[in-house]
Amino acid sequence: MRGRYCSTMRTMRHLLLFLLAAGWLPAQVPVPFLPERAKVIAALEEPMAKGMDVSVALTAWSAAESATTPEQKRNHYLRALAALENVEPLPQSDWGENPSDVRIEFLEELRAAEPGVKMQVIRFQVDGLTQYGLVTRPIAAGDTPLPLLIYVHGAAYGVPVSTIAWQADVARMGYVVAAPAFRGEPAFLPPITGLDYTSEGEVENYAGEPRDVLGLADGMRDLPYVRHGKFGIFGHSFGAGAGLLAAARSDDVACVISYDAWLVNPFTFYWLRLSGGSIYYWGSWEAYCEAPVPEQLSGLMARSIAHHVDRLKCPVQIFIGQLDGAGYHTCHDYLAAQLKAHSVPHEYHVIPNGSHNFALYRDEAPAKSAWKLQLPFMLQYFPPGKLSGGPK
Repeated sequence: MRGRYCSTMRTMRHLLLFLLAAGWLPAQVPVPFLPERAKVIAALEEPMAKGMDVSVALTAWSAAESATTPEQKRNHYLRALAALENVEPLPQSDWGENPSDVRIEFLEELRAAEPGVKMQVIRFQVDGLTQYGLVTRPIAAGDTPLPLLIYVHGAAYGVPVSTIAWQADVARMGYVVAAPAFRGEPAFLPPITGLDYTSEGEVENYAGEPRDVLGLADGMRDLPYVRHGKFGIFGHSFGAGAGLLAAARSDDVACVISYDAWLVNPFTFYWLRLSGGSIYYWGSWEAYCEAPVPEQLSGLMARSIAHHVDRLKCPVQIFIGQLDGAGYHTCHDYLAAQLKAHSVPHEYHVIPNGSHNFALYRDEAPAKSAWKLQLPFMLQYFPPGKLSGGPK
């Protein structure tokens, strides 16, 4: 057996040498595993989660990853480890002024809409970008002003058609529901024939989407059938993260209800991808890393609700599916701890047998159990307007 193994290895070695000589394989010899690399990954986890300035360490890490010899790599990794011995917190972000003077333009009614509600496709502008969305309000209310609930959808592909029935149900309770399609998205997913609108711009992974939420709210509150005062935010996944960040930028939010929010702590998601974690956490991470390291870190801070919890001035209800990814649970646990530390009124619920998208399947047990918790929270902090029959 040993002789046969050695003979096979010699054959493989000769084949590799032949392929190298022919130019069919790169001449670089694979670099052996370096324990220093694993040490840097482990040492980065905690300071990154806390939003510390690890720019020197990350710069050394990048140099090590692109170095060509084990010795060069080892030296860079050791520099990264040394830099992590003394780090300071990154400054919080200055998000600037919120959008104002936004005007809502009604385009057309949604055909085959749900009974008892009026559903209209809208157009509005934020940051010079034309965007689209859907407004749903109960017919029974007439022009009686009702509280405004912004529904912010998951993914980045438009307002899910599968949520239209849910939006109608909530509107019939006594709300005006406004659902934006974020910048760079089609209006609906899947597209609705004859309503092939697409919002201008591009997906910005929270650099701009919280402004879309606030801009829509600004425009909606000028309408005669929207009650003056605070508005509520309900979101899932991508939209939940955008909604939380919007709430941290405004004093006009009554409450936020968040289901399986994405990028709650972008520093942790960055670290997960750096350490070899699944693309599931952040698909465009490689492209993000093309920016200079200081720019990367300031961008992470600007997108992090976990490091701006002190700016939240409203109650928050957080849901996460038990079966969602471990990284999501790590980030949500961290967010809940920060909410508690800053005395922000909140609820944190892990829903048994819930997947990341369990909120979308409202007839299944996880969504039903979450709704039983969500309804009293809404009635306490953001009650509906008065309609015959009341909330169901």
